[in-house]
Amino acid sequence: MVGDTVIDLFNKEFVYTVGIIVNDKVVCIEDTVDSISWGGSINTAARYFKPSCKNFEGKNDFSPGKVCVLHSLVDGEREVFRGFVIGRGKKSAGHTITYSAYDCRWYLTRSKHDKIYRNMTATEIIIDICKSYGIPYNENEMVDTSVRLSSIHIINKTLWDTVLMALTETTKQSGIKYATKVKNGKLILVEKKTQIKKIVIEQGVNLIESTFEDSMESMYTQVYVTGKDKNGKAISTVAVNEEAQASYGVMQEYISQSEECTTAELNAIAAQKLKELSVLKQSGSIVAVGLDDIETGDAVYVIDEETGLVGGFYVESDDHKVGGGHHTATLKLSWTDEVASLEYEPPKDTK
Repeated sequence: MVGDTVIDLFNKEFVYTVGIIVNDKVVCIEDTVDSISWGGSINTAARYFKPSCKNFEGKNDFSPGKVCVLHSLVDGEREVFRGFVIGRGKKSAGHTITYSAYDCRWYLTRSKHDKIYRNMTATEIIIDICKSYGIPYNENEMVDTSVRLSSIHIINKTLWDTVLMALTETTKQSGIKYATKVKNGKLILVEKKTQIKKIVIEQGVNLIESTFEDSMESMYTQVYVTGKDKNGKAISTVAVNEEAQASYGVMQEYISQSEECTTAELNAIAAQKLKELSVLKQSGSIVAVGLDDIETGDAVYVIDEETGLVGGFYVESDDHKVGGGHHTATLKLSWTDEVASLEYEPPKDTK
């Protein structure tokens, strides 16, 4: 049951300004905006923004390529989004026009290249990409990843793939996670640190609804790994989670290693895979009131006794919607603090 406090907050009028930059001047269009939505996900490069507005005599008709900005006037003026209009859609019924905009990381997904990066840090690789392809960035807010990567050979990969591979290889060596963000329309690189202040989302206060699921459908309680040593002799090992088997039964995953390896390496592979696979798959999501400063990667503290979602979580994706004085944020939750990553595999043919 939604409490009175939630209803009061839900009906609160939130104030935003929406603008399109034309000839270096911001054309404000919020007076004709019916609704706006924005958000992002750990699995997508760029955050999106979609304003829908009345199209009276073409006054709000802007072609793709223009820069679009969104500011929140809640607790002072703050830029929520700045990016490029990628597309527009018009409807004669209702005389509406809806824009789709993405931040500058969208362009990282739109170009592929071939290049070898030698003895460079991930920071240097990202800056080189930005300079080469005209991606706006703020060099003063590009954290130094320090680790020099001996060689990354890129063949027919997107710029975004290159960024992720460089950061993933860096994390392997340093243990430090990094994430890209866009601030005032420019790409920045930050170290993923523990968020000290968590936003609290609580039943009867600012939580509208929540869902929680757990399942053993994708679980395995033991892992059998086979391979061959340097002499071509077949070797194998089995890793078992006895505690999980006592609760959920015996379920075995089979893994075959194509490359030669030692028994110790095989045991390590089996142990790591068992650690990943011998847990229940959990998923959770919430719909909250307002909170326009929450985005993917942030930490939140949820209190909902009914579904059992109680504790600290990380936002895996966020979708905000504002319309008719209502602002809701739908958040997909994760139990672990993840960042976008992509494994680097050296090309087999490097001629």
